[in-house]
Amino acid sequence: MGRAEREDDGGALRVSGSPRPAELDVHLAVYVRGMRFDFTACMTAALWFLQEHQQRRYVDAVSVSLADGARYPRLPNERLNLEP
Repeated sequence: MGRAEREDDGGALRVSGSPRPAELDVHLAVYVRGMRFDFTACMTAALWFLQEHQQRRYVDAVSVSLADGARYPRLPNERLNLEP
C-alpha cells in the first residue's frame, strides 16, 4: 500500500505510491466527452480498468502506454481495479 502523504481539506489522507510497488507503473489516458484525463496506474489496475471499459463503455476511450506515467496523478481508487 502507498504511503500517506498529507491531509486534504476534508481531513482525509491522500495515498501516494503504487498499491503494487513491484509492478511497472503505466500512463493511462481516459477520454470522456472530448476531455482527456491522464493518470498513473500499476499495470494490473490499468489492464482491469481497460477490460472494464471494453465490457461496459463508461468512458469514450482509454489508452495505456509505457510512457512516463510518474508525472501524472494516480488513478483515483486504483486499488478497486486490482481484481475483477
